[in-house]
Amino acid sequence: MIPAVAQTLAEVLTSRTSLISKEQIYFNHPQVNQDACPAVSLYCYHIQPGGRESAAQSSLAEFEGGLYQWLDLLFLISVSDFTALGEQRLLSEILLLFLDCPYLPEEALTSQLRGRASMPIQVSTKSVLDAITLWKALGVPLRPAVHLTVTVPLGQRSPISYSASQAIAEVTPRPGSPLPEPLILVP
Repeated sequence: MIPAVAQTLAEVLTSRTSLISKEQIYFNHPQVNQDACPAVSLYCYHIQPGGRESAAQSSLAEFEGGLYQWLDLLFLISVSDFTALGEQRLLSEILLLFLDCPYLPEEALTSQLRGRASMPIQVSTKSVLDAITLWKALGVPLRPAVHLTVTVPLGQRSPISYSASQAIAEVTPRPGSPLPEPLILVP
């Protein structure tokens, strides 16, 4: 799931920005110097239980008769260029792109993501302390970056409630099979 989301984000970046191509996008740990300039580091640094606007805090949402577990994938998008002004221009274009894109566009989705519920994108607002802590943990000097959260469905869970006919079908033995153990209910 994570590589499919990262590839989709790369597709969005290359199709909707004028400054980069697919060869200039890296998915590994952000570094000070990339092999090519300009370059974009698209790094997934955290996964947490998530939800959608319509879902309660339980992070489960109904979709076509089943339930999906929703996860937030947090990406750090940093850039490198020959000059600080070049980096700021590229980062500004990326920031404006994702602020104007509330969901992963259907046409950019990889085959693994197609046919699922729409996946929200949110530019995260982090405090300065969180940013400093993150860059220190990564072992890279502090630099401007975009923190992007993509909320994705992970697998399908069976519905919580069963109909009476489903429950009866599950406990009715097939012809020739032994009878099930009696169910004892304790108050």
